[in-house]
Amino acid sequence: MVDGHTRLAAAQKIHLNKVPITLKEFVGEDEALQYAIRSQCNRRNLSDAELLTCLSELDKRKMRGGNSIASREAIGKFAEKTADLLGISRTKVEQLRTVYDHAPEKLKEAVSRGDISINKAYKETMKQRCEEDAGAAKTPTGDELRKLKESRLEVLKADIVRMVKTAFEREIQEYPEIRFSLKERKELNDRLASEIGKLIATMLPKENEAEQ
Repeated sequence: MVDGHTRLAAAQKIHLNKVPITLKEFVGEDEALQYAIRSQCNRRNLSDAELLTCLSELDKRKMRGGNSIASREAIGKFAEKTADLLGISRTKVEQLRTVYDHAPEKLKEAVSRGDISINKAYKETMKQRCEEDAGAAKTPTGDELRKLKESRLEVLKADIVRMVKTAFEREIQEYPEIRFSLKERKELNDRLASEIGKLIATMLPKENEAEQ
């Protein structure tokens, strides 16, 4: 069901055995999700909590920019499309994005409960990020540097796995009829390992040669 949840709940509450329905066909989940969001936006103004939930659902079905590293132009276009879909300004979309991507879980939960607005959560998130950036400006050394390096490597690995998983999920959803042989999967595995190895060799900053 993509729309009418409140009406269904009301029907169940008064024990209706039958309710009228409308059948619609969609190309995929993306189109169904956009239809549901537009229906809600056209009917009423969504709360900040509902807007954050919508952004979360959109993110689950899209890999921003279509690449592992989205360009500034691609992110801008995504923000404009999202603003149009949700019926809000691009500025508010960017505030939602900042809160969704960078706010602590407690702050996001507060927005979801309706305790604080997106604007307030955005300002608090930016304040914390500025404080973190100021602290990061001090060059760590010794054990502090080792711990930081270990944590960043874990983040990098998790990000790469998540992006590859998203690409696979999209492939399976769009081409469910295709199956791959062991040879083809091994070739893909070798190619991924090779390409990621090249990125690690050329893009990750290196320590001083004397330290290697």
